Amino acid sequence: MFSNNKRQKTTHGEEEDHEQGRRTALHDIPGSILAAIIALVPDTRSRNAASLVCKEWHAMERATRRRLCLRGSSAQLHMLPTTFHAVRHLDVSNVSPWGTTLYAAHSAVCGQLTARWLNRAFPSVVDLTVYARDGTDIQLVAASWPDLETVRLVRWHQRPTGAGGDGSDGGDAAMELRGLLSSCPRLTHLDLSRFYCWAEDIAPALQASPSANLRVLNLLKLSPEGFKAAELLAIAAACGINLEELYALCEFDPRFLDCLSDECLIQVADYCPHLRVLHLVDSTQFSASRDPASDDPVFGAPALDASVTVRGLESLFQALPLLEDLALLLGHKVRDSAPAFEALAKSSKSVHALHLGHFQGLCSGSNGIARCGAAGLRTLQLRSCDDLTDAALGAIASASPQISWLGLRRCPLVTPAGLSSCVSILRRSLTRVEIECCPTLSTRNLLRALAPVRSTLQHLHVDCVWDADLEEEEQGGAEQEQEQDQALDLFGNLAWKKLHHLSLWISAAHLISPLVQMNLISHCPLLRELSIRVEGDCRLFAKPQAREFGLRSFARFPSLASLRLDLSEAVGYALSAPGGNRDLSIWERFYLQGIQSLPGLQELDYFPPSDKDVNYRGMTLPGVGLISQCHGLRKLFVHGTAYEHLFMMLLKIYNLRDVQLRADYFPAPDMETSTEMRAESCKRFETLLEKRGFPD
Repeated sequence: MFSNNKRQKTTHGEEEDHEQGRRTALHDIPGSILAAIIALVPDTRSRNAASLVCKEWHAMERATRRRLCLRGSSAQLHMLPTTFHAVRHLDVSNVSPWGTTLYAAHSAVCGQLTARWLNRAFPSVVDLTVYARDGTDIQLVAASWPDLETVRLVRWHQRPTGAGGDGSDGGDAAMELRGLLSSCPRLTHLDLSRFYCWAEDIAPALQASPSANLRVLNLLKLSPEGFKAAELLAIAAACGINLEELYALCEFDPRFLDCLSDECLIQVADYCPHLRVLHLVDSTQFSASRDPASDDPVFGAPALDASVTVRGLESLFQALPLLEDLALLLGHKVRDSAPAFEALAKSSKSVHALHLGHFQGLCSGSNGIARCGAAGLRTLQLRSCDDLTDAALGAIASASPQISWLGLRRCPLVTPAGLSSCVSILRRSLTRVEIECCPTLSTRNLLRALAPVRSTLQHLHVDCVWDADLEEEEQGGAEQEQEQDQALDLFGNLAWKKLHHLSLWISAAHLISPLVQMNLISHCPLLRELSIRVEGDCRLFAKPQAREFGLRSFARFPSLASLRLDLSEAVGYALSAPGGNRDLSIWERFYLQGIQSLPGLQELDYFPPSDKDVNYRGMTLPGVGLISQCHGLRKLFVHGTAYEHLFMMLLKIYNLRDVQLRADYFPAPDMETSTEMRAESCKRFETLLEKRGFPD
């Protein structure tokens, strides 16, 4: 009897231990392992949710946070978070009102106090992105974090003028950069790609500062001027042998004095022999707009030869044995360039990325650029290569089977059959394809050619060209039905299983709905990001031919959460239109109609249409009204201006919590009119947004 009771108690104890084992939770993991798990979470909202579980998790999340982007009003620094002491990468370029100085420039005491608060809140920062209106901001940045290693300066407003404002050595921008370089001796990365200044300001600042530690220098400025040969040589000489990455907007046009030539490139290589990344872009090729007016009838580059020759390129590549990433986007032709890239393959054994523009004769059989495949070429982007044939493209793919990013722009001889053969060879590695301005590759032909990699592509850029397709469909009813059945059979059965980013370009006044209606993009279960760019002159059309652009067609993709709608190159009449034309409000209604039908949209990056004659880019009543109906929207970035009474309509969006109004186009207006959105208007809007509260 005693033994039976003992057996029963033992069995009951085992059941209790088993039940306790079932209830083992994530809290039972050792703290060091749990902190490592939280550190691997990249999503910001997931990290914020984890920090609300308990005090222990809150401390772990704050202790493992390495990146932070601050948003909010610069007038509410008393709400600055003080628990992110481990943050190393800090972005304060989005502080509202956007474009204003983070530090109170009108009061030196307030500026120093702000710098002290920021230093106490984020003492471990080594990577900083900041909007700098003048030299005072840069001086306070250097005083706050003297141990900075990476700095990204942002400024879209006009360059400050003063003593030496004509671009001489005493120029304001030169003094700003000189103070930054002298105050931060550990600075190794300097990014000025979004810093509006003059090209002649940078070389004096580098020459007068101890900039020998710079390893990365990004000078792909959005300003229209490119660097002359003397300026680029001065920059290379000032940086010296430690420079590993150089990005610069240059002047390659042989019709101008002091343009970049073979001698200049060879001297740059002599000054900086350890370059691993070299991106040199002609100032005429950096623009995003596509204007083929300057091209010849063959749809290629201008007839003039470039100032860079094949022999010069061979010498350049021989002088840079560590080169891994090369981008040479010229504005004129380099003929019979295959020997130059054979020399690149011999001298550089680890070339993994090539971005070339206006190079002819790149490949002949297994020679030329095909030789770079043995070095592990993974990224290949070619533009304005008039003689690139299907056979040459196939030879490149066969020699480089590990290419994951393929881009073609203005390659008139590439046919759908050649592209299909190329992607078939690369079907195991290809994840990103960008095809632009290729006349033989209409939208339907392009998507048919990409059938071998449809299930593996993650990033796709397509030009929406419907004219030829629509004309063929209107020829007869029977032929139209047969063609649609074939399209359904071809596109309806196969899904784009891994596609998460889709980028589209379309001409003004054309519809985008055929992309989905014709089953060209049938099923994308993972599509989260959609980018649409519209270019063209709306003034050539009396009015839109249809009621809406076609955004409603993308409502079938429930995972679509981010939309970038760029209408900045859709040019029209801003305030008043002549008889028979429509102003931008009608066109904005046309393009935004149906955006409220996107069920999962959470982020909108919107560039309103513009009137470049008066340098105006702003939202109108129809645009604000349609966006205010997107009830699930959480983040809204408007790259333009708006009237205050219209912008207040956005308070109807229940989930909206992050709004930025940005005048980030050159030159950004310093003096706003009395009725447009100003700094005080933005503060009033943010105050009302905070009073309303946030649901989560």
